[in-house]
Amino acid sequence: MSQQRALIIGASKGIGMAVVEQLLHSGWDVTATYRSTSISLQHPALRWLALDITDAQQRTQFVQALSGEKFDYVLVNAGILGPQHSLSEVDDAQLSELFFTNAVAPVRMSENLVPLLRDRDSVLGITTSQLASLTENPDATLPLYSASKAALNMLSRALAKQIEPQGMTLLSLHPGW
Repeated sequence: MSQQRALIIGASKGIGMAVVEQLLHSGWDVTATYRSTSISLQHPALRWLALDITDAQQRTQFVQALSGEKFDYVLVNAGILGPQHSLSEVDDAQLSELFFTNAVAPVRMSENLVPLLRDRDSVLGITTSQLASLTENPDATLPLYSASKAALNMLSRALAKQIEPQGMTLLSLHPGW
Protein backbone atom coordinates (compact mmCIF):
# COMPACT_ATOMS: atom_id res chain seq x y z
CA MET A 1 0.00 0.00 0.00
CA SER A 2 1.28 3.48 -0.81
CA GLN A 3 1.94 6.13 1.84
CA GLN A 4 -1.28 7.65 3.16
CA ARG A 5 -1.59 11.31 2.25
CA ALA A 6 -3.79 14.03 3.69
CA LEU A 7 -4.63 17.59 2.67
CA ILE A 8 -5.81 19.88 5.46
CA ILE A 9 -7.26 23.25 4.42
CA GLY A 10 -7.09 25.75 7.30
CA ALA A 11 -4.44 24.13 9.47
CA SER A 12 -2.33 26.89 11.00
CA LYS A 13 -4.05 26.79 14.40
CA GLY A 14 -6.83 25.22 16.43
CA ILE A 15 -8.63 22.16 15.11
CA GLY A 16 -6.74 22.12 11.81
CA MET A 17 -3.38 22.15 13.55
CA ALA A 18 -4.49 19.38 15.93
CA VAL A 19 -5.53 17.23 12.95
CA VAL A 20 -2.16 17.83 11.25
CA GLU A 21 -0.28 16.86 14.42
CA GLN A 22 -2.32 13.67 14.86
CA LEU A 23 -1.87 12.62 11.23
CA LEU A 24 1.89 13.21 11.41
CA HIS A 25 2.04 11.22 14.63
CA SER A 26 0.24 8.38 12.80
CA GLY A 27 2.79 8.40 9.97
CA TRP A 28 0.86 10.23 7.25
CA ASP A 29 2.33 12.63 4.68
CA VAL A 30 0.47 15.91 5.14
CA THR A 31 -0.03 18.97 2.97
CA ALA A 32 -1.54 21.80 5.00
CA THR A 33 -2.63 25.35 4.28
CA TYR A 34 -2.51 28.63 6.10
CA ARG A 35 -4.06 31.97 5.23
CA SER A 36 -2.12 34.53 7.22
CA THR A 37 -1.02 32.98 10.51
CA SER A 38 2.69 32.34 10.83
CA ILE A 39 3.58 28.67 10.87
CA SER A 40 5.32 27.18 13.88
CA LEU A 41 5.10 23.43 13.21
CA GLN A 42 7.74 21.91 10.94
CA HIS A 43 8.11 18.21 10.13
CA PRO A 44 9.78 16.24 7.32
CA ALA A 45 6.39 14.77 6.26
CA LEU A 46 4.63 18.17 6.31
CA ARG A 47 4.36 20.68 3.48
CA TRP A 48 2.79 24.11 4.06
CA LEU A 49 1.06 26.07 1.27
CA ALA A 50 -0.57 29.50 1.41
CA LEU A 51 -4.27 29.66 0.53
CA ASP A 52 -7.19 31.99 1.12
CA ILE A 53 -10.25 29.96 0.16
CA THR A 54 -12.33 33.11 -0.24
CA ASP A 55 -10.21 34.14 -3.23
CA ALA A 56 -11.38 32.39 -6.43
CA GLN A 57 -8.05 32.91 -8.18
CA GLN A 58 -6.12 31.41 -5.26
CA ARG A 59 -8.48 28.40 -5.17
CA THR A 60 -7.91 27.78 -8.88
CA GLN A 61 -4.14 28.22 -8.67
CA PHE A 62 -3.97 25.99 -5.61
CA VAL A 63 -5.77 23.10 -7.31
CA GLN A 64 -3.64 23.54 -10.44
CA ALA A 65 -0.48 23.43 -8.31
CA LEU A 66 -1.62 20.10 -6.83
CA SER A 67 -2.60 18.65 -10.21
CA GLY A 68 -1.49 15.05 -10.47
CA GLU A 69 -1.31 14.56 -6.70
CA LYS A 70 -3.74 12.22 -4.93
CA PHE A 71 -4.93 12.29 -1.33
CA ASP A 72 -6.63 9.70 0.85
CA TYR A 73 -8.14 12.30 3.13
CA VAL A 74 -9.03 15.93 2.56
CA LEU A 75 -10.36 18.15 5.34
CA VAL A 76 -11.71 21.62 4.60
CA ASN A 77 -11.49 23.26 8.00
CA ALA A 78 -11.11 26.96 7.15
CA GLY A 79 -13.60 29.34 8.76
CA ILE A 80 -14.06 32.38 10.96
CA LEU A 81 -16.05 33.17 14.09
CA GLY A 82 -17.16 36.50 12.68
CA PRO A 83 -19.04 39.30 14.42
CA GLN A 84 -20.74 38.44 17.68
CA HIS A 85 -23.28 41.26 17.67
CA SER A 86 -26.97 41.09 16.88
CA LEU A 87 -28.01 41.08 13.24
CA SER A 88 -29.06 44.74 13.41
CA GLU A 89 -25.57 45.75 14.64
CA VAL A 90 -23.62 44.02 11.85
CA ASP A 91 -23.04 45.70 8.52
CA ASP A 92 -23.67 43.91 5.25
CA ALA A 93 -19.96 43.52 4.44
CA GLN A 94 -19.26 41.70 7.73
CA LEU A 95 -22.26 39.45 7.23
CA SER A 96 -21.27 38.68 3.65
CA GLU A 97 -17.71 37.85 4.72
CA LEU A 98 -18.97 35.51 7.44
CA PHE A 99 -21.34 33.58 5.18
CA PHE A 100 -18.94 33.45 2.26
CA THR A 101 -16.03 32.30 4.42
CA ASN A 102 -17.98 29.73 6.46
CA ALA A 103 -20.51 28.37 3.94
CA VAL A 104 -19.82 29.15 0.29
CA ALA A 105 -16.02 29.08 0.04
CA PRO A 106 -15.56 25.73 1.86
CA VAL A 107 -17.99 23.98 -0.48
CA ARG A 108 -16.51 25.60 -3.57
CA MET A 109 -13.06 24.54 -2.38
CA SER A 110 -14.35 21.02 -1.71
CA GLU A 111 -15.85 20.75 -5.19
CA ASN A 112 -12.47 21.71 -6.65
CA LEU A 113 -10.65 19.14 -4.51
CA VAL A 114 -12.76 16.08 -5.39
CA PRO A 115 -10.53 15.21 -8.39
CA LEU A 116 -7.55 15.06 -6.01
CA LEU A 117 -9.08 12.23 -3.98
CA ARG A 118 -7.23 8.98 -4.61
CA ASP A 119 -10.12 6.53 -5.01
CA ARG A 120 -13.52 5.35 -3.74
CA ASP A 121 -12.05 4.78 -0.26
CA SER A 122 -10.99 8.42 0.03
CA VAL A 123 -12.75 10.77 2.44
CA LEU A 124 -13.62 14.45 2.07
CA GLY A 125 -14.43 16.18 5.36
CA ILE A 126 -15.91 19.60 6.00
CA THR A 127 -15.80 21.14 9.47
CA THR A 128 -19.17 22.43 10.61
CA SER A 129 -20.55 23.07 14.09
CA GLN A 130 -23.11 21.71 16.50
CA LEU A 131 -24.20 25.33 16.89
CA ALA A 132 -25.79 25.03 13.42
CA SER A 133 -28.36 22.61 14.80
CA LEU A 134 -31.84 23.85 15.61
CA THR A 135 -32.28 21.11 18.20
CA GLU A 136 -28.79 21.17 19.75
CA ASN A 137 -28.52 24.96 19.98
CA PRO A 138 -31.93 25.91 21.40
CA ASP A 139 -30.66 29.19 22.87
CA ALA A 140 -29.27 30.41 19.52
CA THR A 141 -25.75 30.76 20.89
CA LEU A 142 -23.63 32.82 18.46
CA PRO A 143 -26.57 33.18 16.06
CA LEU A 144 -24.70 34.67 13.09
CA TYR A 145 -21.89 32.11 13.23
CA SER A 146 -24.47 29.36 13.76
CA ALA A 147 -26.50 30.52 10.77
CA SER A 148 -23.39 30.47 8.56
CA LYS A 149 -22.65 26.89 9.63
CA ALA A 150 -26.30 25.90 9.04
CA ALA A 151 -25.88 27.20 5.49
CA LEU A 152 -22.70 25.13 5.22
CA ASN A 153 -24.63 22.03 6.31
CA MET A 154 -27.20 22.47 3.54
CA LEU A 155 -24.57 23.16 0.87
CA SER A 156 -22.66 20.10 2.10
CA ARG A 157 -25.77 17.96 1.62
CA ALA A 158 -25.95 19.14 -1.98
CA LEU A 159 -22.25 18.36 -2.44
CA ALA A 160 -22.79 14.86 -1.02
CA LYS A 161 -25.34 14.22 -3.78
CA GLN A 162 -22.84 15.43 -6.39
CA ILE A 163 -20.05 13.07 -5.30
CA GLU A 164 -22.27 10.11 -4.42
CA PRO A 165 -22.00 8.55 -7.92
CA GLN A 166 -18.20 8.45 -7.50
CA GLY A 167 -18.60 6.40 -4.32
CA MET A 168 -16.50 8.73 -2.15
CA THR A 169 -17.38 9.64 1.40
CA LEU A 170 -18.28 13.17 2.49
CA LEU A 171 -18.21 13.84 6.22
CA SER A 172 -19.70 16.87 7.91
CA LEU A 173 -17.64 17.04 11.08
CA HIS A 174 -18.55 18.73 14.31
CA PRO A 175 -15.42 18.42 16.44
CA GLY A 176 -16.50 20.85 19.17
CA TRP A 177 -14.52 23.77 20.51
